[in-house]
Amino acid sequence: MENAIVYITTNLINGKKYIGSHNGNNPYYLGSGARLKYAIKKYGRDNFKRQTLWEGPGAYMREMEEYYIDYYNAKISPLFYNLTDKGTGWVKGQKRSEETIAKMSEARKGTPKPEGFGAKLAIVNKGKTRSEETKAKMSEDRKGRVFSEERNAKIREAMKGKNLGPRSEETKAKISASRKGIKYNKIKQTKEERKEYHKQYRLANKEKQREWYLKNREKAIETATKRYYKLKNNLERNRF
Repeated sequence: MENAIVYITTNLINGKKYIGSHNGNNPYYLGSGARLKYAIKKYGRDNFKRQTLWEGPGAYMREMEEYYIDYYNAKISPLFYNLTDKGTGWVKGQKRSEETIAKMSEARKGTPKPEGFGAKLAIVNKGKTRSEETKAKMSEDRKGRVFSEERNAKIREAMKGKNLGPRSEETKAKISASRKGIKYNKIKQTKEERKEYHKQYRLANKEKQREWYLKNREKAIETATKRYYKLKNNLERNRF
């Protein structure tokens, strides 16, 4: 029976390490940690080196792995990819700490999503409903977020030619309900103030019209002349 090992895998580019265990001694195995996998995908397998820390019976493998993780303080240290202080890795249903989530987020930065990722995610989430608490958290996270022009351009390009169709009655009802109580004209004005506002608005429009006329005077005269002769000809034809 092959002995188990506890190993340390080192990123030769940035010096970050990962401590793990393996049943057997496959020389090509570098580790299965989430952050380590992202790093291998980002930097390439050739930029990682694995060294054995301990070798012995498989019954002691987990215990020795936990010992070395604790010895190097690998879970806390920013120099390691480890996310847990246990040798069993992350278990489904286990709640990750804020520190762990932050580490995973940092590790994923700059890593492109695989092809078809969005479509698969849509299938997984189909039919799922978010709780009000989740919706509130998502809304809070998005506040003040500014998206790049490049991202907006990509979305516009992706939406070109797509016919989303008319909104259903249910959608219309939801939009209407969400807008209830919103006061679009938040500035309260007296009757005199409104009159003054409209007066200034008309004056501004007249000024704009005058500017346009001076700029396009010849064209305006030509258009007016054509209209005059057209009207005159129509009147002469209708006289008989």
